[in-house]
Amino acid sequence: MFEEFNYLYEKHYDWGYVKIVERHGNLVTFELEYPYIIHAQMMTHRMFSRNAMSSRAMPTKKFIQMVRDYTYVPEFKANKPGMQPGEVIENEEMARNMWLQAKAAACTHAEFLVEECGVHKQWANRMVMPFAPIRVIVTATEWDNFFKLRRHGDAQDEIRWLADAMYEAMEECPDTPKRPNNHLPYITPEEFEYFGEGDIVSLISAARCARVSYNRFGAGVDFCADFQLAKKLLEAGHLSPFEHQAVRDQFDVGSNNFKGWVQYRYELAKAPILPGEWKLYEDMVCGQDQAT
Repeated sequence: MFEEFNYLYEKHYDWGYVKIVERHGNLVTFELEYPYIIHAQMMTHRMFSRNAMSSRAMPTKKFIQMVRDYTYVPEFKANKPGMQPGEVIENEEMARNMWLQAKAAACTHAEFLVEECGVHKQWANRMVMPFAPIRVIVTATEWDNFFKLRRHGDAQDEIRWLADAMYEAMEECPDTPKRPNNHLPYITPEEFEYFGEGDIVSLISAARCARVSYNRFGAGVDFCADFQLAKKLLEAGHLSPFEHQAVRDQFDVGSNNFKGWVQYRYELAKAPILPGEWKLYEDMVCGQDQAT
């Protein structure tokens, strides 16, 4: 029986949450939930490796229920020239009610598109995105520019709150214990000891990072399913989940967007897994019953 994965840090807010999955100094993997309305701003930071919840991957019924359950409403401030708003408006309750009415109508119309018109979820789910939360995995070694821009008073409230919460988390969170040279999000110390360092444990970590696009990583483990998902992702060219794993660079140089660490995606590009290795790994992971 393998132990349940535990976050190093976890704090919830009315707009979402901040969790630290794995940390080695400045190399940090966050799991975040925040309002979708600021996601485009998060995407501008090119030093981040990330995977995000996909509205195309979630059934409309499940996605709409998530939106209905998400209670966050912006703190509405006065319109004025420029990018920064004025003070909180006097008739904020009216604006709040209008936001909630628009959210309810969008959910109803999205359901109609699917149930009555037969529209695929990739279009129906888009209708409710402005009111949705989004769950994102972010890994990076370079944080200074992000915090400089997003903790500034000129930043939009929601992304400033997120950046402040992430900064606070990094101030308080310790490093991942027991594996100082291997960054492997969602891998427990027991799993690392069981598999050792190398491709197998990195592939399992990548699969778990990928699942943020449609589901949360839970307590139950299925190593064979993780392995098969990672193989499928590699074969299809979906490589972003392989950017969150890394080994410490003995020359302290780094690779891709990481400084001081060699990213697993970089390693796979230099030395792809060979057919014979895939067969060996599959036999090791899937060829025997694993404790769950």
